[in-house]
Amino acid sequence: MDVTGIAMVCISYLGITGTPSHLRYLMQRLHRRLPGVPILVGLWPSEDDVLGSDRVRAVIGADYYSTSLREAVNACVEAAHKASDAADGAAAEAAPARSGGLVTSEVGA
Repeated sequence: MDVTGIAMVCISYLGITGTPSHLRYLMQRLHRRLPGVPILVGLWPSEDDVLGSDRVRAVIGADYYSTSLREAVNACVEAAHKASDAADGAAAEAAPARSGGLVTSEVGA
């Protein structure tokens, strides 16, 4: 699977309950495969206990959590903008410096 240019990974879970070890293991695999790529987990319904526990969210390890499609879309758009800005900055740094003026050199001193 080609993972070039991925700005964000989005995972959607319906009715997750108890200790979500399967989700934690999925996050670990994704972080290994896509280092530096933010991961959003959408949990439906919004009353899910996982969302209310900071400890459980920390163990799962996602970068973003969402309880609505609107929140998920906003997080994705934000991540896409950040990825685009980072790519533009990297391209600008990699490009050779160009001067529109006359190049002169001093001969002798």
